[in-house]
Formats: sequence, structure tokens, C-alpha cells
Amino acid sequence: MTIGEALKEERHKLGLTQKEMVKDLLSISEYSKIENNIHNIDANTLFSLLELHNIEIKNFYKKIQSEYLISENKLNLEFITKELEKCFYKNDLSSVKKIKTMLTLEPNVPIELKLKSILILSVLKHDQKAVNDKTKKQFLEEYLIKIFGQLTKIP
Repeated sequence: MTIGEALKEERHKLGLTQKEMVKDLLSISEYSKIENNIHNIDANTLFSLLELHNIEIKNFYKKIQSEYLISENKLNLEFITKELEKCFYKNDLSSVKKIKTMLTLEPNVPIELKLKSILILSVLKHDQKAVNDKTKKQFLEEYLIKIFGQLTKIP
């Protein structure tokens, strides 16, 4: 199920019109295009809609999960990475937290992407202590493996 289809389903469950669903977050025209999979919705707006109507992010994610998976049950890393980058450049701490939570729930997410979300979160929070030594070590190992190939574990 696509994000648009899932939003439409949630809207119908809540008994809302498109106008009631979007309030002042989007135009009705833009929202209609999202429901009909003509336009994409950015992470911040999606999370705002879900919060506005008390829709559990975890349950919503379960609905759309299969649409955004690639063969062998791997997440569409390109899509998630772009969303993380958008949130970073918009200084959108709230959405980064939610994406990080979503990544934590998904067992097939590469550690590199999880670490990237942790680092972005710590930068936006202006809190270097948010990244503990274990996380720093993991990130360094993943980065070095990516550059140099297989290597022995860092002590």
C-alpha cells in the first residue's frame, strides 16, 4: 500500500473529508494528488498529518512497509536517505526523530543508515554527547569497511 493509499484509508476510517483531513497543512488539491499517488508528501507534512489525527506512526508504517521494500525484504534506502537529508537541511529535528524511530523498528535496515540517523539527530540537537562511544566506533568501522573493504575489528 502506498502512502497516499494509506492516508486515504485512514481518512475514510476517521470519517473525514479531504478538507477536514488536511486542515491548513496542505491545499485540498495537493492532498488529493498525494492520495492518488500523483505527488509525494514530505516527511514533515506526513508526520504532522498523522499526529493531527492521532494515527500511530508504527501502525501506519506497517501498512506502507511493503510498498517501500525492495527485493529480499530490503528497505528502499535511497528514499529514506533522501528524506533524512531533506529533514537535515530543513533543520527538522522532529521528523528526524520519527525517521530514526522507524528505522529502529525495522530489522533489515543497514547499521550505516541507523547510524546516519543518530548522527543527524545529534547534530540537529547540537549535542555531541548524544552519540556514545559505542555508536562512534560502529560508525567508524562501517565507514572504514565501505572505503577499504573487509578489515579487522577496531579494538
